[in-house]
Amino acid sequence: MHGINPSVRKGVTASNSRRAFATLLGFQVLTPGRPDWADLSDVTTGRREKSGNWPGQILQISAAGLAASITSRATDSSALVGSNKPYAAMMHFGGDKSDFPHLWGDIPGRPYLPMDTECVLQPEAEEAILELALIHLEKAARL
Repeated sequence: MHGINPSVRKGVTASNSRRAFATLLGFQVLTPGRPDWADLSDVTTGRREKSGNWPGQILQISAAGLAASITSRATDSSALVGSNKPYAAMMHFGGDKSDFPHLWGDIPGRPYLPMDTECVLQPEAEEAILELALIHLEKAARL
């Protein structure tokens, strides 16, 4: 998703701009692996082969999985995006077996939201949000 679709540009109003920001923040799931993700471990691919879920895409093994759980919410002063899955933060930020003994190995971070593990927005997300803000300001200036 690069830039704002012209039909979206026309429809942006003060009442829906925060909702649009939240929706934009959730687009990363549609293009997983940005930035490049670490490959799955041999243990994980072996488990997936055994269960019939390999080959397959990371985060896409079930319709009720992490990718499908992404939600967005907008308030008067914020735009939020996230997941209600208990493992969502582990997938995004990663984890070490030494800190989480129940893991079968270290899990590298695989950021699926449009920000890295330091919570810095990806350039595409930042550009889209700034463009949406500019659209809103241009419309407000014409009032």
